Amino acid sequence: SSILSSYSPFQNWFFWKGWARVHLMFLGAKFMSKVKQFEDLIVPILEDLGYELVQVQMIGGKTSVLQIMIDRQDHEPVTIADCTAATRMVLDLLEVEDPIGGNYQVEVTSPGLDRPLLKKEDYERFKGSKVKIMLHEPREGQKTFKGLLLGIKDGDVFLESSGEQISIPYDSIKRSRLKVELDSMDKP
Repeated sequence: SSILSSYSPFQNWFFWKGWARVHLMFLGAKFMSKVKQFEDLIVPILEDLGYELVQVQMIGGKTSVLQIMIDRQDHEPVTIADCTAATRMVLDLLEVEDPIGGNYQVEVTSPGLDRPLLKKEDYERFKGSKVKIMLHEPREGQKTFKGLLLGIKDGDVFLESSGEQISIPYDSIKRSRLKVELDSMDKP
């Protein structure tokens, strides 16, 4: 009885660490479902304007930023006018329906030169480009691969690195993006 009366879960670091992890995972999952609801709302409207959604992410800091990355369906470079048109559409939509809630700024951006490769179609579209691929788990002691993207087939991404062809299962990829080499660009 005396042990129970003197025990307080507030004094047990492991209890709170586990509690916090579970609650943060729950809040993260709940927030991600709100982002998914937002994506579901904007995708058809972006498509009607001639854009495709690359990714939506909330970037934290002093002020949270809802970053919406778009690309053009015709694969031409995204311009400032494109970002402005998409921003207006998003802000108009958020005035009517805001599944995320809270205070945040909205930023519409292009994927950039080092765009992320997020869908299987990206690995075919950017065939012939230099890429950097990071894996969830090391493969033969290596988690990062750089090379020339050869495409995707039967769920495997193929690239050429150091003169040899490498096959990487798509599901083992944590993240990947185009690799830009500034020193190879023409100098004035």
